[in-house]
Amino acid sequence: MMTRKSYLLLSGTVFGIVSILHSVRVANSWSLTVDSWDLPIFVSWIAAGLTGLLCFWAILLASRETRD
Repeated sequence: MMTRKSYLLLSGTVFGIVSILHSVRVANSWSLTVDSWDLPIFVSWIAAGLTGLLCFWAILLASRETRD
């Protein structure tokens, strides 16, 4: 069974990886096509910011959890 702290650390790590990938996409101007629609770069700016915030929040909450 997964504890709350483990869940928060795992989700924070996943959000951090997604944020890094969006930031790399912006830095390298990579194109991203979903079906036949090209995803604009500004969407990755927004996604990088939101997932970075979620990463920070999850890790902050995990650090406040007591040890089991």
